[in-house]
Amino acid sequence: MMDTVGAMPQDNDDYDAPVTAKDMLAVLKQSDDPEVQRRIREGCIETAEADKADALRPWVNQILKAADIGIGAFISDESMMVDLMPFEDDDYQREVEAQLGVSFKLDDYIYEVAARLRDAQQALDN
Repeated sequence: MMDTVGAMPQDNDDYDAPVTAKDMLAVLKQSDDPEVQRRIREGCIETAEADKADALRPWVNQILKAADIGIGAFISDESMMVDLMPFEDDDYQREVEAQLGVSFKLDDYIYEVAARLRDAQQALDN
């Protein structure tokens, strides 16, 4: 089973650079923890690809902000909306949907919601 690593920095106006999979793995490789080092050597710790999420980063950041998560958070192509929701709270989900102007299911990938958000915003601009 693969461990997917993610970081959730707090919202900070000075911090807006996304954390990449390469960054995360580099941080882990610097760990002094022998168990972490063993797991890296054995291929148990990997980071997921983030090409789709990175291509939609402006809209991913809007989702993160609506979910009250720092916009530099590491989001991979495997990250799902449920990862951003505390305790699968329906009221919280409706609040995030209202802020975004698009609906989503908890098992939607974040990049899918970001693409819908982009399309909705572009439709308004036209």
